[in-house]
Amino acid sequence: MITQPPNDSPLAGTITVAVAAQLLKRDARSVRRLIDDLEIKAYKIGSQWEVVRSSLIEYIERQSNLARSDRDSTSEATRH
Repeated sequence: MITQPPNDSPLAGTITVAVAAQLLKRDARSVRRLIDDLEIKAYKIGSQWEVVRSSLIEYIERQSNLARSDRDSTSEATRH
């Protein structure tokens, strides 16, 4: 069971690396790499990393836009 901090907590807008990995369909090491590469924002609380939910959403949107752009340019090239 995943527990979330109370809404008034500074961590209310965060999720664990494990949950972020599930959402991205990647392993935790890949998520840590995204954190290290500053692709997503996270805070280290003790020994636990907390990923900023809005940053993860922005990352997913950027990846979706890149994929869409690649798909559009590929289909455009095959039409000519």
